[in-house]
Amino acid sequence: MGLKDSKDIVLSFDMSTEEFHRIPLPDNVQRVNSYLKRLAVWNESVSLFFSPEKTQNSLSFEIWVMNDYSTSVEGPSWTKHSTVGPLVGIHSPIAFWKRDELLMDTKDGGVVSYNLGTKRLRDFPIYGVRPGSCHAENYMGNLFSFKRKGTRLAQMKRQVTLLCHVE
Repeated sequence: MGLKDSKDIVLSFDMSTEEFHRIPLPDNVQRVNSYLKRLAVWNESVSLFFSPEKTQNSLSFEIWVMNDYSTSVEGPSWTKHSTVGPLVGIHSPIAFWKRDELLMDTKDGGVVSYNLGTKRLRDFPIYGVRPGSCHAENYMGNLFSFKRKGTRLAQMKRQVTLLCHVE
C-alpha cells in the first residue's frame, strides 16, 4: 500500500485472544483530510471526535460512536451521534468526563466543560494550559470496601486524569 492509498484505522487489541483487529473509520471521515481525529470513551463505547476544518475563531466537530462489533458479522460500524458547535474560543475536545459532559481546552489556555444536552459551557478553574496539550484517561478505581450482611462490597469511583502542559 503506497502513501496515496494510506488511511487511518483503529487498531483494537483483544486481550483474551491476544489478537489485533483493524477497524476502519466511517467512510465520510476517511475521505476527508481533517483538522481533528481523536478517540475517546463515551458511555462504555469507543467514540471519535472528528472535524474536517477549523476556522480562526470557532470549532465545530462531529461525535461518532462505534457500534458493538462483537455481535456483527460484517464487523464494526459507526453511527454519527451529533455535531457540536460552532463554539467560539474552543481549541479541541479532550474527553468525556460525565455521561453528557465533555472536557475541552480553550484557545486562551483554559479548560471548560460542555453539556451535550443543554449546549452550555462551564469554566473549570484550570488556567495556563497550552491549547492542544491536554490528554485524558478515564478509569474506574476501587475507592473502599465494606461489609454488608456478610458480603464484602467495593465502591467503585470513576475518575478522569488530565495531562496538560501548563505555561
